[in-house]
Amino acid sequence: MTAAPPPAASQYAQLTYTSFDDGAGRGGWQVKEVRGDLTTAQRDTLVGRVVTRFDLDPRLPDFPTEAQIAERPSRLAYARMDDAGVFWHTTAAGPDATGRPGNVFAHIAVDRSRAHRPGYRPIRLWGSPDWLRPYRAENVAAARLGTADIPAPGSIITLSSVVRFVTDDAVDRQGVFRVLIDAVTHALEDGPAVVLLTHSHDASAAWIAAVSYLLPPELAGRLGWTTHDRPDQIPAHIDRGTHLIAVPADSVDERTAFGGALVIDENEAPLLGDVGSVHRVARGEVPVSALSTFVEGVLEDEDTAVAVLLRRDEVGLALGAQSTSGAWPLAVAIAENPALDEFHDDALRVVAHDEPADTAALPEAAALIARARTQFPITPDEALAQLRKAVAGQSDPGIPASRFLVAALDDRQWLHTSSFGKLPAVQAVDLGGVRATITSLLADAEKSVDHEPTGTAIFVIRLTILLDQLARHDSEFVEVEAELTRLWERIDPSVIWDTNQQSNLVFIPLGVRAKFVRPSLLRWNRVHLEAFRSPLWNWVFDDGSGRPLEPPANPSNADRRLYPIAVAACLRGTPAGTPDALNLGTEQRQAAVTQAIEFVLEDLTLDDAQARDLTGELTRLEAPAAADLLMWTHEKPRRTSPTMLHDHVFYENPTPDMLYDLAGQPRGVDAAQDALVAAACLRRFHMNPGNIPDPPTLIETVRVCMGDPVGWNRPLAEDLRRMLYAGMLVAQSRAAAFATAGGPADERLTHQRPDTANRLLDLLGILVGRKLLDIGWVAARSYLSQFEHIRIDHVIADDLATEEPWADRLLDEAVQDQRYHGPATADALRDAVWPALRTVTAADAQEFFAEHPKQASAWLESFKIISPETSGLWPFRSREDR
Repeated sequence: MTAAPPPAASQYAQLTYTSFDDGAGRGGWQVKEVRGDLTTAQRDTLVGRVVTRFDLDPRLPDFPTEAQIAERPSRLAYARMDDAGVFWHTTAAGPDATGRPGNVFAHIAVDRSRAHRPGYRPIRLWGSPDWLRPYRAENVAAARLGTADIPAPGSIITLSSVVRFVTDDAVDRQGVFRVLIDAVTHALEDGPAVVLLTHSHDASAAWIAAVSYLLPPELAGRLGWTTHDRPDQIPAHIDRGTHLIAVPADSVDERTAFGGALVIDENEAPLLGDVGSVHRVARGEVPVSALSTFVEGVLEDEDTAVAVLLRRDEVGLALGAQSTSGAWPLAVAIAENPALDEFHDDALRVVAHDEPADTAALPEAAALIARARTQFPITPDEALAQLRKAVAGQSDPGIPASRFLVAALDDRQWLHTSSFGKLPAVQAVDLGGVRATITSLLADAEKSVDHEPTGTAIFVIRLTILLDQLARHDSEFVEVEAELTRLWERIDPSVIWDTNQQSNLVFIPLGVRAKFVRPSLLRWNRVHLEAFRSPLWNWVFDDGSGRPLEPPANPSNADRRLYPIAVAACLRGTPAGTPDALNLGTEQRQAAVTQAIEFVLEDLTLDDAQARDLTGELTRLEAPAAADLLMWTHEKPRRTSPTMLHDHVFYENPTPDMLYDLAGQPRGVDAAQDALVAAACLRRFHMNPGNIPDPPTLIETVRVCMGDPVGWNRPLAEDLRRMLYAGMLVAQSRAAAFATAGGPADERLTHQRPDTANRLLDLLGILVGRKLLDIGWVAARSYLSQFEHIRIDHVIADDLATEEPWADRLLDEAVQDQRYHGPATADALRDAVWPALRTVTAADAQEFFAEHPKQASAWLESFKIISPETSGLWPFRSREDR
């Protein structure tokens, strides 16, 4: 069974925290009482914000009267945490149970209800009689939470009291208030925190209340504040995200560090600015918003202010989470109030230009909103700002996207000249209402494309981006897309890709690149395309994955034609390590080339010759897997380069894995594949000579490779030449028919002599050591070379340019390494040369046998080869040791 979900946390919770003795021997700072649902982690977080000292003035004497205790100050702080409103109420509690002075009693309340209502703000809890304020240890111990879910609002802060505070004729507070409301609004939009210097605790609460009531309920609920704190607590509040921090003015001096906060003194005379400028105060400046400009009108008299602000609350509560603008709900309330007609134009401008995403919850304001839009039409830039704000706030972007599209399409100059940057991908706007405008714009663009190519091209790019990102991709959009495509086909690609227009390409979204940009490139000369640098090609095929030159997931015909050109240009022009290199790993390069070749083979716009050229070049740049190369050459022989795989194996540097794959391919398919497999085997043998097979297998492998039907028009890879030479010598030592001196195979290999004879001789030495090359045959060739009248068959190794004859060197090394097991007596030497003597004349044979005993003795002595039958010193030393 599926476990039942955990029960929802209660809407309200409270706890108290202080230093007290619980009667069980546990004293000191601890949670005293908890009501409602709070996890241990939540309790720790809430308690962690309690300041365990209370040093606000006026401080109590050592022996306070009951009246002094009752009038002692409290501190109240508020913050939004985990979508709940949290209050911290702290007050001095006198000595604790141990007699230690300076105890503090903290009463914390959590409100998860979000039950905002007109006229309510969190600061209303200032002065609530429900906050626990015990003094002395016995009262602290006895203090218990009441029955209320959360402390009730007090009577000190009301909407009317706020209006009276700001409009008090005895003290001019409106200048500071205008600065403060803009500073707090800026702080709520991630601007700096605000430190307000005040001269009394009640004044601090009153200023916080004034700001809270001029903000709509949603914003007021997000505003974090504290009524009193010492300067040393400012950094902690800033770190926690507290927006408004009240600090006693007499506690700061020139040494006070404000941590980057904006500091405002309640008694200063600021220099006020207009919308678009800044207010200036002694310690900084604040951007001016429309909200502060409404203060004068709203606060003209108490009755008007209360009526407007209550209506503003209704508007703000109807909008709910959308109400992120402090000015818009207030502007609606002002525009609806006849008594404020001199402010109506300014209010209507805000209504039109700062409209939330969805105003359907305000049907009674629909006519006013429509009038505002008509009287103060929004510009594309303003509409775009609203769209971005809606997207950033995760509210429905459909309505602001529609407004932006309408504003943009109605302002042709803006479409031609604005650089609007990256647009949000909304793709939700119904084009039905603007289809006629779009058709008119496209018709005008068709007329201007020939005589104003650059301007029209940029206009079409911008219009395409606009519609692709904002419009719903339905059947109507498909029709518009087809009209755009016809326009793109008339645009000269060189105009789009001119370096002067590169800034216009930066924000082209991926979908537009795929549907419009890539097809447009195909109309350009291939020479121009091949000159593109790697970063530009990577931008063209960017799919958002972050992987360079990633093959298109759902390739169009244009992709199939363009991608191979891009891959070849990137791999050809930017070696790894150069500034423009994509620095692709081997697997990425191979994947790109593999996909590119697949596209080439499928692209019927390329004739067979063009396909062969491109597949050949791609293979030379990075070899795909052997199995793929074999498949392509067999399935598409007319479209693949005949040497695509051959050249890589015979001339280049294939990977060990590729050679391994090729060596395992079936044989007997045709002579070309058999030769290819044989060459792969020989190159693998060279990598690990210990795996060279028995002589018959080696000889057959060499024979098949030598039968390669593809002409060898340049030197083979050095290791392959070495193995062919060595294998041919083994074949000649065993009189293999194909290896006859002067025969086709021998003649073909003569032109592929290894560059370094010594390395070939090292390989031959390994073959001798593994008894793959008969040491007796080598000894016979060395011995017969002393007889001038005896002509023996020429072998391929005789052409090597070495300081000493190749056979002598192999014999020397074998003797020196004590691995010589060839003929060691005159008779054994005679038997070794006998196969060669069968072809000489009788006279030459008779002369040989006459000289043999003396020559054999001298030859054996020259190599220090002594028969084990006559000396225990066998084997002895090589000639080099003499």
